[in-house]
Amino acid sequence: MPIISQLFSYIPLHLVDKAVEEHKSDKSYKKLKTKEHLAFMLFGVVGKLESLNGLIRSLPFLGNALIYFGIMELASPKYFGRCK
Repeated sequence: MPIISQLFSYIPLHLVDKAVEEHKSDKSYKKLKTKEHLAFMLFGVVGKLESLNGLIRSLPFLGNALIYFGIMELASPKYFGRCK
């Protein structure tokens, strides 16, 4: 099991869902929901990535590591390229 999946196994998904509902953080998203944002930011911290560009280039390496967290498909790196 990848380290990132092990990390997410300690995060109660019902608390994340409750926070999303309470703060309506997914109300007007385009492609990146709250869970994905959390996953990418934690991946950046665990991977000691120093820039958004480094995070974007590293996303394909996550592969299926986030299935436990309910993320079946990652946003395209092209989407993040437009966020610069």
